[in-house]
Amino acid sequence: MLTSARDARPLGGTEVRIPALNLSATTTAQGRFVLPGVPVGRYDITAQRIGYRPMTLPVVVTGGQTATINFAMEERAISLEEIVVTGVAAETPQTQTAFTIAKIDVAEVSKRPQVNVGGLLAAKVPGVKVVQGSGQPGTEPSFQFRGPKSITGSQAPLVVIDGVITNGGIADVDPADVASIEIVKGAAGAALYGSRAQAGVIQITTHTGRHLRPGQTQFTVRTTYEDNSIERYYGVPMHHQWMMNADKTAILDLNGQPITYPRNGAPALNDGGNGRNAFRTFMTNPYPPELQPLRDPIRQFFNPGARITNYVALAGTEGSTDYRVSFDRMKEDGAITLIKGMTQYNARINVGQTFGRFQVRTQAYFAKRTRSLLDEGGGGIIRTLTFTTAAADLLKKDSTGQVSPYGEPIDQGNVGRNPVYTLLNTEAEEGRQRGMGGLDASWNPLGWLSLQANGSFDRIETNTHRYERPGLIDPYNPPETGFIRDQQDRRLEMNASLTAALTFQPLNDLTMRGRLRYLVESLDENGFSVEGQNLPVQGVERINLIGGTPSLNSYNRQVRSEGYFAIAALTFKERYILDLLGRRDGSSLFGEDERWQNYYRVSAAWRMSQEPWFPFGWLTEFKPRYSRGTSGGRPSFDAQYQTYQVSAGSIVPVTLGNKDLRPELATEQEFGLDAVIAERLQVQANYVKTKVEDQLLLVPLPSIAGFTSQWQNAATVAATTGELALQASIIERDNLLWTARLNLDRTKNKITYLGVAPYRISDYRAGLYIREGEVLGSFYGWRYPTSCAELPQGTDCGQFQVNDEGHLVWVGTGNNWWEGKSKNLWGTTGTVNGVTYSWGLPPSVLNSTLNLPDVKLGDSEPSLNGSLLQNLEWKNFGLTLLFDAERGAQVYNQTMQWRCRDGHCPMMDQTGKPDSLQKPITYYNALGVYQNNKNNSYFTEDADYLKVRELSFRYTLRGGGMPAFLRSVGLSQVTINLTGRNLKTWTGYRGFDPEVGKNTFGGSAAVGRIDEYFYPNFRSLGFDIELIF
Repeated sequence: MLTSARDARPLGGTEVRIPALNLSATTTAQGRFVLPGVPVGRYDITAQRIGYRPMTLPVVVTGGQTATINFAMEERAISLEEIVVTGVAAETPQTQTAFTIAKIDVAEVSKRPQVNVGGLLAAKVPGVKVVQGSGQPGTEPSFQFRGPKSITGSQAPLVVIDGVITNGGIADVDPADVASIEIVKGAAGAALYGSRAQAGVIQITTHTGRHLRPGQTQFTVRTTYEDNSIERYYGVPMHHQWMMNADKTAILDLNGQPITYPRNGAPALNDGGNGRNAFRTFMTNPYPPELQPLRDPIRQFFNPGARITNYVALAGTEGSTDYRVSFDRMKEDGAITLIKGMTQYNARINVGQTFGRFQVRTQAYFAKRTRSLLDEGGGGIIRTLTFTTAAADLLKKDSTGQVSPYGEPIDQGNVGRNPVYTLLNTEAEEGRQRGMGGLDASWNPLGWLSLQANGSFDRIETNTHRYERPGLIDPYNPPETGFIRDQQDRRLEMNASLTAALTFQPLNDLTMRGRLRYLVESLDENGFSVEGQNLPVQGVERINLIGGTPSLNSYNRQVRSEGYFAIAALTFKERYILDLLGRRDGSSLFGEDERWQNYYRVSAAWRMSQEPWFPFGWLTEFKPRYSRGTSGGRPSFDAQYQTYQVSAGSIVPVTLGNKDLRPELATEQEFGLDAVIAERLQVQANYVKTKVEDQLLLVPLPSIAGFTSQWQNAATVAATTGELALQASIIERDNLLWTARLNLDRTKNKITYLGVAPYRISDYRAGLYIREGEVLGSFYGWRYPTSCAELPQGTDCGQFQVNDEGHLVWVGTGNNWWEGKSKNLWGTTGTVNGVTYSWGLPPSVLNSTLNLPDVKLGDSEPSLNGSLLQNLEWKNFGLTLLFDAERGAQVYNQTMQWRCRDGHCPMMDQTGKPDSLQKPITYYNALGVYQNNKNNSYFTEDADYLKVRELSFRYTLRGGGMPAFLRSVGLSQVTINLTGRNLKTWTGYRGFDPEVGKNTFGGSAAVGRIDEYFYPNFRSLGFDIELIF
């Protein structure tokens, strides 16, 4: 029998030979082989498999007896024979696939415990972008494979977990249970999954007990502790712009009188005059002693929380039964004081049973979590803290011993109420329960035929609760009356399929794998919400106490789908490979006249290195390949129907139905090359062309239609992607192994057709611009001029100069941009070519007669993504270091823009600057000014970064190398691991983290790269201990 020395996995398809007799055999899928008719004697028997070290063992054959021999083969650092199952006809070695299927062996590439499955994928595979747009515990990561696929839909790939097809997300899937992940990045490879898979497929396989020896039991205990902290802060001005008395002990109001705190009057500006001229006001005054010590209010509430995980698993085999049971508890504090994090419990059981040719496998998973929703989606406490000055002590108690409702002592324009006071009197929590299960039954009536049946379900129930106590004090408004909201959402997804799989050899040199499948899917969603105000008493959180009429809402959705496919994979002489697939999908989500859609794939590969004439022996593998295929993206539930709303007691038509509505159609061509050089360097290169037609858009209608809009197939997005993966075995010795993997990818997308007028996808803060010929993910706005050529024709360029921040500013005749203070020029104006300019300020919205055009400011598409994973194993020590880099994308820093608009961005503090470089508060106010929520170039920032994404430094004891006292208690392996995540970021971005975004823009935080006061990503450092009995 042949098995892997690392995990005892059977190695099928391996050649076993007795060279002296020229006898050979190939192992079965169970790793077994038979060499009949061997004469009596002693022989050397060899086993050879690509990706493993050749192995030779002696065997003695005695007359009338059967000789048994077992091989435990050591893997090479470069493995070529990984078996994949996603999107193919049957279990297939990667050497015989004709399109890209990336496989992640979790034990090999992720040496540190992960928060969620997204961490197992981040920076591991070229063409796979994982963005954690918000660091709030429990937030779903955003994915994007080979660029965006949909203008209005999600970019999230289809997820399959142990055969359970789900769209329920992966944030609550326990990463400790994951054994391997297969990734199909494009429409061609994902054609097997039809109308659900244009964004790609993630197939997750969890641990089982199948790899253990018969009768073996294994018990695993793992504990992780990591401290969380914030690496980068926005900063806060440590001086102010208000007028003070002569000895700098008090801030004065407009009447020249000291103000008391909280503010009892409007403070005067430090303009050297009447206290009202912001053009001559500089932020250079120290805060009076009464308001010191100063503090950064954001730092005050970001403290090192912790993440603690406790994981146990029991696995074993008994006769023909294998099993694995696991339980996990994770508590994630996050990094913000007073905001609860998340607590999650997971339980999983996987059981397999074999009865001769019949096999049954079942899996069940349950997850329960609670997490805080305070500040979910930005705009909450983080937003308020960014508008708070360094003089605010938000934890200060009032005379009753409670945190004061009065927060900001001076500038209360945006911080009327203490955010901590609000936080302590507000609740926002989500409870989520998820149950998932599946049953697989297979029967092998013939050696070449397997019949399979599968049934699975995924049920999710989410309950959210929000409560604000009545009677809360607001400095500028009457006490609040309280608020309560309860919401419940349920989702049940069920799938069943029947499959016939065939593997046979119609000719000696021809192997054919085929599969036929019929499947049905159902999705049922329902939910309701109740909310209201005017609560009579504090502390009683019941919706029946709502005063007046509560707001009620409910929904109920049912989706039914079915499909069938046929796939055939042919391999001739182990080097000519052809893959053919056809699928037909029907869904109730499609328009009435477009209920059925067809998808296909045609792929071919040529293993040139297996040709007898191939001249390069040092090229262990050389396989060019080509694949073309299609897959789709389904419409939303209500897109095909006519919808109405009730307004003032009347029914008003809103959306016109569309019987001809089709799913989005992605067509992909993949040109690829797989090569291995001297079994030390593995190369995979891909060039991919993708076109996604029939984009689903909500198209405005003329008034004669009687409806305001209609969902139509009205756009096309095209993209090209280049990918390169290099995996090298740098040193490969008995006690020393050093491997490295470099991933590079680049995608360029464009909206090639748009059947409507250009428009913005936006909320009240920022948005993306959709236009034919433009990149999906672009944002437009004002670009502050940097040269006179950008001003209206005929402008006297001699009156303008570029200042130290790169902005073109008006200075007038005979002046220089650094003479504002020395010549008392700030606040003066002049007219050039009919346009009025303010001295020293960039031309902007303040110039009423200057109409700056909307231009492209940037987009969210990187020009290059890269990662470098290095793994060093020396004796019992191991070191893994993962670097992740991005270049060429932009982020719109809405957080910094609003801070500058209201006088709170750190660059406004002019203390320590020479007079020639000092700028008044109006300079930055003007940069932050917006009109109709337009963006501008000053707050469009490069998102370039280099991160230390993961660190693992570990020490492992196993087997005979362990002390006797550890072996005496049954321990077989002990690993102590120093772990880190997001440890260091090098970037020029002026926010918490350039890895930021929102999935309401472009269906993914990878597209909607906008910074809107989101909970920041944090770094973690800690340890992990694993014991295996």
